[in-house]
This record gives sequence, structure tokens and C-alpha cells, in this order.
Amino acid sequence: MKKEFNKVKITECCPKCGNEELVSYFNDYYCDKCNEILCYGDLEPVSEIVGKITLDIREDDE
Repeated sequence: MKKEFNKVKITECCPKCGNEELVSYFNDYYCDKCNEILCYGDLEPVSEIVGKITLDIREDDE
């Protein structure tokens, strides 16, 4: 069976202000808008639909 899915671009951003232009700061990230140092786990993923793709999906009989 064919099914259509969205293709998305995932961008990590500051969870406080949504800033996507973070500074790579040693092993962390720095948000110059909030003056905060963030680790990767603190970042908020934001997805943007960039297209569509159709995939063949196999359904298993249960």
C-alpha cells in the first residue's frame, strides 16, 4: 500500500525565545538573545514541512 508522508526539516532552537541562530560554545550552545548557555538536551526541536514523499508500506497480517 502506498502512503504519503511529509518531509520535514528539523531545526534546534532556544526553548526560551525560539532563537535558531545559536553559538557553538565549547561542548554546549550559547543563545545571545537570552544570554543563556544550553546543552543539546535543552534545545527545542522545531519542524518545518519542506515537501511530500510517497512510500510503499507493507502491512503485516496479525
